[in-house]
Amino acid sequence: MRGPHSGPLGIHGLADRAQVFVEGRLAGTLGRNDPAATVQLTLPLPQNRVDILVDAMGRVNFGPFLADRKGIDGWVAMSTEQKLFGWETRPLPLDDLSGPRFATTEPGPGPVFHHATATVATPEDGFLALPGWEKGVVWLNGFNLGRYWQIGPQQTLYAPKPLWRKGKNEIVVLELHRPGTEIEIRPEADLG
Repeated sequence: MRGPHSGPLGIHGLADRAQVFVEGRLAGTLGRNDPAATVQLTLPLPQNRVDILVDAMGRVNFGPFLADRKGIDGWVAMSTEQKLFGWETRPLPLDDLSGPRFATTEPGPGPVFHHATATVATPEDGFLALPGWEKGVVWLNGFNLGRYWQIGPQQTLYAPKPLWRKGKNEIVVLELHRPGTEIEIRPEADLG
């Protein structure tokens, strides 16, 4: 987008949750529960890169909204009247975790992939908790355990015995916002 300029950016028809970035820095987050919300953008350069990361939130499975489309089912506009075109859409494949680059320095704001290992003497059922982490997805030894979100109510993810290996286990976390400092393995679920 051309700058320098500032103004509100809105997404008409956002069916999920979207993080808006200008030149790689988070400008704000929009969600389908507040369709009139905007993010105030400041475009400091003559040419500015604006990225929108859409987090698919699942589908509505009841009531009049059963035909729940995903992503952006409309347009993106700056200052409510200037529609923006020419977007490049790229999926983030998450079925093969050998490609992502992991955070290698002090954890900063996301979206960032994080990698950890846990050593287990005897595999058993367990529950992963991510205290201090905000929102993201967790894999154990390449298997997707699910999503977490600090708003809950669920505070742990089930990690069944067959997924654990005796010895070293790999945990991968895609944190969309703010990482915590630890991952806990608990013997019981915390369902909020």
